[in-house]
Amino acid sequence: MSDDKSYLDYTSDLEGMSLYLENQEKFFEAPRESDKVLLALIAKKLNEMGDAAKGARLIDCGCSTSSFLSHVKIAFPDLELHGIDIAPTVIEANKKSERLAGIQFAEVDMTTMAFDEPFDILICNRSMMFFDLASFDVVVKKIAGAIRPGGRWIMLDYMNPFEQELTIDDVSVWYPEGNRLHMRSYKTHRRSLKDAGFAEPTFTPFEILIDMPEHPDPSQIYTRTVMTTEGKRLQFRGAIYQPWCFLEADIPA
Repeated sequence: MSDDKSYLDYTSDLEGMSLYLENQEKFFEAPRESDKVLLALIAKKLNEMGDAAKGARLIDCGCSTSSFLSHVKIAFPDLELHGIDIAPTVIEANKKSERLAGIQFAEVDMTTMAFDEPFDILICNRSMMFFDLASFDVVVKKIAGAIRPGGRWIMLDYMNPFEQELTIDDVSVWYPEGNRLHMRSYKTHRRSLKDAGFAEPTFTPFEILIDMPEHPDPSQIYTRTVMTTEGKRLQFRGAIYQPWCFLEADIPA
């Protein structure tokens, strides 16, 4: 596997992307457990905004099929919704989807994104893990520039409380050429966000409340849960432990 593998390899892997998008279809019917938490975090921010929440602007960066935005649309009909993704086929499908009508979509690379008007809430739902550290720092600055003063970045991604940075090459039936994942520490996030102008972030590890069984076919690599002796459910994708964590960070008013 190439040492210079980047987020562009993931988005250009048509075979792996096709399998991923097919798997995402079921999340239009009902939000996944982590999406329910994201919706609650959006509601919390809107409540804090008071009257200013009406007509507030929200963008999902790395929106993929936008199953999550479809639930945001239902839960918060007064929001102005936007979604961006680097995959042109995904964006074109989203634009044609009746269930996503009223949401504005654009094909955008997060490392170069810029917007005419800032957003009140910016969502990154499992999209930052694909960036190496240099690209991550660039994207964090771009995100900071896309949020209005007093606005909030809400993210779900791989984050861990240890001073440990992990890079994993996930080679599987889904990604035969490999899919490079980055699991960063809270310390790295704090440093990058501070450099970009964010206030101190809040980290909330995601503890799923449902059991997810292991698939009997080892080639079918889906998320499964493993119960600890303390009663916590750890999430694994195949052999990879997934340290899912929510981050909330504001641009100071």
